[in-house]
Amino acid sequence: GGGGSGTIRNNLVGFSAGKGLQLGGGSTAWLVENNEVRFNGIGNPSLDGIDIENGSGGCTVRGNLFVGNEGAGIDTFQSSGGNTIENNTVTGNGIGTGASAVTPGVRVYGAGSTVSLNIINANFGAGVMVTSGATASVITRNSIFANGTITNKSAAGPSGQIGIDLLSAANSQLAGTSPFVTTNDSGDADAGGNGLLNFPVLTSARVIGGNITLQGYSRPGAAIELFVAAPDPSGFGEGQTYLLTLTEGSAADTDAGTGTYTSPLNGLNVGTDTTNLFSFTIPVPAGVAVGTVLTSTATLSGATSEFSGNVTVAAAPPDVTLVKSCPAPADCTTAPQQPGTDLTYQIDFANVGGSPAQSFVITDQIPSDTDFKVGSVTTNLGTTGLTVSVVYSNDGGTTYTYTPVSGAGGAPAGYDRSVTHVRWVFTGNLVQTAPNNAGSVSFIARIR
Repeated sequence: GGGGSGTIRNNLVGFSAGKGLQLGGGSTAWLVENNEVRFNGIGNPSLDGIDIENGSGGCTVRGNLFVGNEGAGIDTFQSSGGNTIENNTVTGNGIGTGASAVTPGVRVYGAGSTVSLNIINANFGAGVMVTSGATASVITRNSIFANGTITNKSAAGPSGQIGIDLLSAANSQLAGTSPFVTTNDSGDADAGGNGLLNFPVLTSARVIGGNITLQGYSRPGAAIELFVAAPDPSGFGEGQTYLLTLTEGSAADTDAGTGTYTSPLNGLNVGTDTTNLFSFTIPVPAGVAVGTVLTSTATLSGATSEFSGNVTVAAAPPDVTLVKSCPAPADCTTAPQQPGTDLTYQIDFANVGGSPAQSFVITDQIPSDTDFKVGSVTTNLGTTGLTVSVVYSNDGGTTYTYTPVSGAGGAPAGYDRSVTHVRWVFTGNLVQTAPNNAGSVSFIARIR
């Protein structure tokens, strides 16, 4: 192509020493659709599957396969921008060798381009590279994984490049510069591709029942795209499966605070910033469970960040609630009772957290001016699978030197005045799923 507009559709373009397709010389509004473009740039590692170059822009590249090209699969070298790159498969590109090798799957120049809904995987270099002068490039809902993991045609590599690489002017605009990840900076005022927008920082992701709570930091108002990660050695991304988009500061964000994060965080060098906190609780997306690794991007003012550091979905810690009551005589807490009355003290317990409670203990004090009724301890476990042993203390309940119920200590027959505490020692797991996450314990004491 060159100048004007047109359509390139349903072709097999391959096995050339040059570029597969070239839109140059101010080409605008071209549509490149449903083509297979493979093994171009043979011996010329700066030549690409397709290049929208030298002032061209406003073109659409849709539904194509770009595979095995020695330069980038899709390049926009010195483009004016405004290009739409969507629903393509870009794999195994950037495999040429030499100082001029262009290694990414997709390379972005210019302003206002969109890279969406593509499969971008197993390219020698970065999945998507945003060059230092490129602005307002949206990278959204793609499947990006296994980039930087293959060898090139000379069997060198893997390169260790990353899913999305935003370049500064100091970086190589051909292949990026190790360690590739651009750490966040305070105030996010630096210059480079997409303004080197700070990525979100994911601090935790916990499953509670049928929901997942995601917490972290992002720049105010950012759209946070959440992905199931295909982790690479960097610990940042890559985002293989798009899940959903959450907006910092929206009604769904329940944390309106700010905070400061510093490295290391979750073992990663994320940089530092003082910015907004977020907390979202959403139904667990399909394909996500305890142990799933998540990553994310931020998009703000039409520009998308690199992938965030990864976080592994965990079960929320157990949270055992205790509610004490006196149900017999009928709600004995609401009216004074007479001496000689037997009172039932009951503790209802439940695990409302996200993981089982293991081998927990409940200790209850026998009220003063009462006598413990021997043999009155009960335990209701339902089908929790727990076992329990009961022990008694007459030491104030601090050191738990247990003694059996013994001398009455002046109490009437069948009662014991020496016991001050009852302790239930549970063995096994109190699960977090109703109805097997709850039970009760009780004992009887007589008012003196």
